[in-house]
This record gives sequence, C-alpha cells and structure tokens, in this order.
Amino acid sequence: MATVKRRDLPPSREGQEIVKLLARLTYSRRQDDVYSDFLRLSEIYLRRLPTNVLHVVEHAALPPDDGEDTKTWQRIARKYSKQEMHVFAHALDRLLFHCDGYRNTAYHDYLGEIYMFWGWPNANMGQYFTPYHLAAMMASMTMGDIEQECRRTVASAI
Repeated sequence: MATVKRRDLPPSREGQEIVKLLARLTYSRRQDDVYSDFLRLSEIYLRRLPTNVLHVVEHAALPPDDGEDTKTWQRIARKYSKQEMHVFAHALDRLLFHCDGYRNTAYHDYLGEIYMFWGWPNANMGQYFTPYHLAAMMASMTMGDIEQECRRTVASAI
C-alpha cells in the first residue's frame, strides 16, 4: 500500500480519510489516474442511481445495459481487481457520509480539496481550485437572488 506524504493530505479530517483510501490503489498507478477513475465511477453511480432504483421498484430487476455508461464503467473496472473496486465504493461511501445534510449542515467541498492536495492539479495549465467562499461570492455577485430563481424554476417545472 502506498503511503501519502503529509503535504499531499488535505486539511480536513474527512478529506484525509478519502485520500488514504484512494492511496491504496496507487502502488502501481498514478494518483491523478486513480482520482480521475474515482470521480468518473462516482459520477456514473450517482447519475444512474435514481433510474436504477425506480426500475428495481417497478420491475424487481436492474435496468438493461444503457450503453456508454456501462462501457466506461467496464473500461475502468478492467484496470482494477474486485477488491480494489471495493476501495472506490468505500471512498464514495465516506464522501457521501461526510456530505450528508442531516449530520453535516455546513457545506464543504471535499472533492475540490482532495483535488488540490492529492489529485495533481497542473499549475502550468492554469488548473487551480477556486476556494468555495470565493466561488460563492462570485456567484452571488452575478446570480442575484438565487433562492427566488430556484423557487420560480421549480414551480414552473411542477
């Protein structure tokens, strides 16, 4: 198992927990590849979750192969053993646990934090993480009353 240098650990305890899990997969891989694979698998899982749950409830079975997501999942999964794929599942579990609004009411961008400390941003290509408080300030300056805008959008969709 690869060890994580202190300088590569995010400041939050939660981010450190996720990095230490993902670091288990870096003994023969680049950490930015592992992080990219983690993000892609997590994205597919979360995007497909509502569809999968609805299909299971209605048909008592998973939905049929959807094509591109399955191909991407399989392409990534071929690079890892079954036990290593469980590490991704555990890391996503920890991320979702730490982002749970019932336990943690304050927003924290763990993925951005992990990217900046462990995911190898490329400063030469201008890849810098914008801290949440700055992004929120810029959004509030350009979006106006976002709460009212969201309420109008939701009301018009209903």
